[in-house]
Amino acid sequence: MNDTQRLSAIVIGICLIIGGFFFTFQSVSLSKNYERAFGKVIAEKSVKIEDDRSRRSSNKYNNYRNYPVVVFNAKDGKEYKFTSKVQSGMFTPGVNDRTAVLYNPATPQDAEISSFFTLWALPLSLFFAAFLTFLPVLFERQFNALKDSVTASIFKVLKSN
Repeated sequence: MNDTQRLSAIVIGICLIIGGFFFTFQSVSLSKNYERAFGKVIAEKSVKIEDDRSRRSSNKYNNYRNYPVVVFNAKDGKEYKFTSKVQSGMFTPGVNDRTAVLYNPATPQDAEISSFFTLWALPLSLFFAAFLTFLPVLFERQFNALKDSVTASIFKVLKSN
């Protein structure tokens, strides 16, 4: 790894760590400042996606993304409805499922499904990507020694045959 590659890996890793901290603080802020309630997924809202991949697809179902529509009762006693920003899938509750909700007490319409995935997936992914970026920089000598050892072993085996 030359100096330019090493510097690039360090800069990218630092940017990933900064992003990880930004989204960590955002998740902590949501957890502390927003109220918790329980709601129910009443439907899924289909949104048509217009991008190059969906235009090229012959499958008309690839052109839509589904988002859970949730109703919940806030502390003020009123019922509120919102559409989640997280696409329906294996990490979101299905229709008629009960789910935890985080909402802004000042504007209860500003709400989101509360789950480990919605709060922590992005920060953890960024920290993990930073870790993977720093691995070659931190263990460059060990990687080179291992590479040299394996290469020497292969040549030794080939030479003996």
